[in-house]
Amino acid sequence: MKHLNLLTKSKSVIYLEGVVNYTIFHFNGGQKAVSSQTLKKYEFQPNFGFFIRISKGLMVNPGFISIVKKDGDFYSIKLANGKVLQASSRKGKVFKDFT
Repeated sequence: MKHLNLLTKSKSVIYLEGVVNYTIFHFNGGQKAVSSQTLKKYEFQPNFGFFIRISKGLMVNPGFISIVKKDGDFYSIKLANGKVLQASSRKGKVFKDFT
């Protein structure tokens, strides 16, 4: 999948995962794609502007969030595909109203 195709399919992306200097796109349906761009690069792209940065290495599409739970200082976010991600204590404050 080419870089341009990733930008046009942002609505089907469940979450983005930053791994060193790469970004892994996790799509609805279980597909994955890897980009050689950093997560920060996508954070400021117009197509991904509605995504929520939940930690240093994760951005989620709010349309795929099913449950948000507070676990001590952290928030656990369960996505529509069943995957549970943990938000950092500082970035997770955006979920205060969800619980």
